This record gives sequence, C-alpha cells and structure tokens, in this order.
Amino acid sequence: MAVTSERTCEEEDNCEHPPGVWAVVPARGGSIGIPRKNLISCAGKPLIQHVIETAKQVLCSGRIVVITDSSEIAEFARLHLVQVISEDTPSGPHETLDQKIYRNVGRLHALGAVNSDVVLTLQPTSPLTSAPSIRSAIRQIEAGKRSVITVANDPHLRWGMDSEDGVPIPRFEERKNRQLLPLDYRETGGIIGVRLGDLASSGTRILDPIGLVVVEEREAIDIDSFGQLYEAQHWLTRGKVLFRVEANQSLGMGHLYRCLAVAYELSRHEVLFLASDASPLVEQIVRQTPFKMVSFPSEDSMAKTIKSFCPDLIFVDVLDTDVVTISEIRASCPSAKIVTFENEGGGAHLCDLGVYDLTKPPSNAPPRVIAGPESAILGPPFELFRSLASTNERPQHLLLTFGGTDPAGLTGKTLKALNEIRFTGQVTVVLGLGSSAPDVENPSFDIEIHRNVTNMALLMSRHRLAISSMGRTVFELAAAGVPTLAFSQNTKEEGHVHVGKVTGSVLGGSGYNMSPSAMSKVIESFMLDDSGNQKRMSETAAYRAKRSNSRVVRDILVNVGLGQFLLS
Repeated sequence: MAVTSERTCEEEDNCEHPPGVWAVVPARGGSIGIPRKNLISCAGKPLIQHVIETAKQVLCSGRIVVITDSSEIAEFARLHLVQVISEDTPSGPHETLDQKIYRNVGRLHALGAVNSDVVLTLQPTSPLTSAPSIRSAIRQIEAGKRSVITVANDPHLRWGMDSEDGVPIPRFEERKNRQLLPLDYRETGGIIGVRLGDLASSGTRILDPIGLVVVEEREAIDIDSFGQLYEAQHWLTRGKVLFRVEANQSLGMGHLYRCLAVAYELSRHEVLFLASDASPLVEQIVRQTPFKMVSFPSEDSMAKTIKSFCPDLIFVDVLDTDVVTISEIRASCPSAKIVTFENEGGGAHLCDLGVYDLTKPPSNAPPRVIAGPESAILGPPFELFRSLASTNERPQHLLLTFGGTDPAGLTGKTLKALNEIRFTGQVTVVLGLGSSAPDVENPSFDIEIHRNVTNMALLMSRHRLAISSMGRTVFELAAAGVPTLAFSQNTKEEGHVHVGKVTGSVLGGSGYNMSPSAMSKVIESFMLDDSGNQKRMSETAAYRAKRSNSRVVRDILVNVGLGQFLLS
C-alpha cells in the first residue's frame, strides 16, 4: 500500500483554511450499477472532481486525501494536487466505510494527521455537497460534538414487515399529508466527521454526542443509479435566466409571448421576468404563469434587480435598445450572456447574440446572429397541436387576428371590407388584451368574437383562411397550417421578411394607410384564389418541418457558450 503526497501539510500550515481538519474521499474503482462511477462525467466533470473542488473551497489541498484501489483515480487525484492513499487490493464486498477509514488511520498519521485533528469523510457520490455544509460540520465538532453527519428531512408514510408472518406493519401512528408528518431525518452519506483519535480508539465514526447538518433535498443526492446521476446533473447545471421584456399598446404583446415560450423551454432553471412599471400587461400575464415577476420604476432600480439576481443568461426583448441601456445591463452582471431579439438599436452590438426572425440582421448586429423564419419562437401549444395543422376538415371559414393591441385598428377595417364585398361566411375575431371591440353595422356574415383565448393553436387550426397583421401571428398561423393574408400595422412591420411562401402567406399592403374599400379588393382576390391557398397550405407544412422551439433555444445556448443548460 502506498501513500503519496504532492505537497506537505507543513507547507500549508500558514494557509487561510482551518487548521487541523482533513477531508478523506473514499473512491473505489469498481461499480456495477454505474460502471466507473467515480469517474463518470456529471455536468461536464468526473464525479469525484466535484467533491474535490468543493473541499478545496474550505481546506488546503494538502489535507484532502483520496483513498482508492484504482490507479486511474489515483492519477486523476494527483492531477488535482491532493494526496493519495493507494490500496493494493479492492475493498471486500462487505467492508463498510467505517472499516475502510479505520484501517487507514495509520496512513493518515503518516501524512501528518494527529489524533486531535478532525477527519471528514466526503463521498464522491454526493457531488452537491456544499462548502457551507463542510464548514458547519467543522464548527459542530469544534463546539464539542464527537461526530457529525449530514441528514435530510424525508418524512413519508413508511411500512415495515412482520418478520414472523410477513404481515405489513405501518410505521406511523396517523395518516397525514407529508408536510404534516414529524421530522424524519435520513443520513445522506455526504459528510461524516469525527476526530482522528476518537476513530482510532473506537473503530467507528459515529459517537455521541452527534451533530446534524441538515441539508436540502438537492444536496442530499447520493448517486447509486443513472436516474440519480441525471438528477445531480440537473442541479449542477441549473442556472439563472432573466427576461427583460416590455409589452404595451405601441409595442404589442408578441415580445412577451416570445419570452414566455423561451422560458418554458428553460423552465428547469431559475427564471425571473423584469419589466418597467409602464408595462402592467407584462405583470398581468406573467402572474398567470409559474414564473417570478419583478417590476421597476427607473433604470437605476432595474440595474439593482439584475445585480441582485445575478443571472447567467439575460434575454432582452424590448425591440431597439440604446448603448446606455445595454451598458447598464452588462455592468449589472458582467459575466452574464445577453441575447436580444429583433434589435436594430445602437446597443445591439453590445449583446452576445441577436435573433432576427422577422427582419434581416442590421449592420450593427451582435457578433453572433441567428436569423430567418425558422428561428421564430412560438407558444408551446403550437408545438403540442402540430398534427392538427395537416387536417383538411376545417369547419370555420375565416379568422381575423391582429395581435395583442391592434394599434392601427385593422380589425374594424377588415370587418368593414368584408361587408363591402358582401362576404357571407363565418368570421371569427380574436381580440388581444389591449384591443378595442369592433363596431360593425349590419354585417353580411356571422361573427364570433373571442378575447383571452387560452389555446390559440387549437382555435387557429379550425379555420381555412386567416387575415392578420405582419407580426409574429403569421408564424403562428403557418404553424397551424392556415394560409394568411397579412396587412402591416405600421412602417416597422413593412420591414419584416417572413411574409411570403416560406410561411404560406400573402402581403396585403400597408393596412395602416389603406381604406376599407382598398382592403376589400385585396381580400376578395385572396379568398377567391382556391388553388393558390391550397399551395400555401402545403408551404406551411414545409415550414413546420424546419422549425421548433427546442431547436431554436438549443442554437441560442450553444452560440453563447451555455450548452450545459441543455442537460443532454
């Protein structure tokens, strides 16, 4: 059996870490459930590396000792400048960790440990063991506890079995909801601490009085299966994502709905929405979701919120930004990656990535760009009900939908235009939160008005044709397989590049400048073009095959260097 050291304890006696404390990491080479378990990759690092790096946050590396029967693990540990006790033969199948640590007391003495020193066993299969928990264990032993262990509260309605007749026996007095059950701690195995002299004299690490370090469920993970490995990987790669977004009468609601769709793709992470007090619609919508929401009254308070949250990734979806705004966001959290959408403002080039699905990337775009209609982000229902888009049986004739606010009043204009051509079919009108109800006298058609639609994808898929503005709704209608006639709400929309055969849509013109009579001629021509609309429906199928939220979000994360957020 060999004992090796990369640096002596005497060289580190003057380090800032607590003196007289050792961390022992037992790491055998064999494993049946997970082959090479202690070296298997978890969140981009070998499992054992997580606990070594955490131990280094608290202790000098010369007082971190890996005990192993594997030459591969031994060499890996030496690369991380910790000490190694190499065992000549693997541990027996019935040997406990108590026995393993006890029979290595002499080797710890040889490395410089003395009987009064604290020895903490840290298991590599508990990669989420935290530095604060290690410090808590040290404090409790220094305060007089002879042993200390990490535990997690794990109350359940538990059952046993009578050893004689095999009858199930409840281990609870009364059936209660889990949160009402008494404390029921289980050992996590993450940390067990004892003084070396007590271990040497008793042969065990568990001695009264015992101190408990209570850890959260995530830190209590002890990996013994691939399922637990993936759970640990989730927590180790979980980040913070902030959405800086606005929605109002002039800006519309598309920015908010896009951010919500991205948030659902990244919902395993900690998500926060941030909007100004001038955008009450954002709070109204976000409060109906599982996500947290903060509003701010000034740019200064915005910066403070970002700094306190300290996100890894920031999405800025407020249309065009100036240099000052992006600079303040960057200064609030310099390490965060910033992604912006459809940003043609002076601050765009200061972001890490720009996504342009409606417009062409401008000359001052960020250094990395994702562009084209296939990069559009849609609400989750448009993915869930994708198969409905190929259904030919569509009972409703015409759908009118002009976004969340309809600033140019295109709903009213279109209804008047339909009246002028004496349209006699069924018309469904969808009004956004910021839209006013249209006033149409003596319509020639049956009209059905919807507000606060909970499943827009399902509603859209029931219609044969649609008339819309040139915003994100065109993408949604393409995803639902509905040929669309699009009118622009403003000059900004006229720069959008997604209207055309790629989305099965037709440009109707500058709706904000057109009279109902001018619109009626375009509408009549569109509705009479049966063969053209059939072709457009097939074009929407090609678009659906190319586009998905998960693919777009994957591209975003990879491009900003946060591929670990994908957990795959």
